[in-house]
Amino acid sequence: RSVRGPGFVPGPGSRVRSRGARSAQHPMAKIVLACWGSYGDLFPSLAIADALTALGHEAVIASCPFYVDLVRAQGHAFRPLRPDVRPDDRTILRRVMDPQRGSEVVVREIAVPQIREAYEDMLAAAHDADLIVSHPITFAAPLAAETLKKPWLATALAFLAWYVYAPQCISTLATIRRETNSWKVMAATAGYLFALAYLAAFATYQIARVLT
Repeated sequence: RSVRGPGFVPGPGSRVRSRGARSAQHPMAKIVLACWGSYGDLFPSLAIADALTALGHEAVIASCPFYVDLVRAQGHAFRPLRPDVRPDDRTILRRVMDPQRGSEVVVREIAVPQIREAYEDMLAAAHDADLIVSHPITFAAPLAAETLKKPWLATALAFLAWYVYAPQCISTLATIRRETNSWKVMAATAGYLFALAYLAAFATYQIARVLT
């Protein structure tokens, strides 16, 4: 029996298997990965989707409509999740990257005002899902999970620790290059921050495993 629910339209090349193909070790489940923001927010979810698909599950990415072609090109089904943002919009990038008000702009001016629309999108994306996994800023995901009576997980702890130290956008590194006029400084900064981010994420994961 197909795992595709009513209205579900997989992208071209979507790796969807039938329930008859599942193994005893890895029973198939439909898992919706809700992520929102820049490429740096999307790519980790794509990696998780690849791993889930390799295990025999069906992964669906719910994200900004801007990413639909990219997600489907990777072989995964896609569901739109508002508000839509474009990582190539320089005006909004300048505002969200502001060191003093960037986070406020993201939450108060972009995410929260459209939480009702995001909630409607999540209901449509996850109505036939077995599990919802959400990015920290997809505020509508836990609300939809509660309404639909679906299990919900947040990509928190180690993921958040990674975000504390990692450079958030390519534009940040471009700014460092422009201000220092040095490729070496930019490369050294990126290497140091990524190494620190992965170390923090690894430590957080290991500590969480011990405590739980």
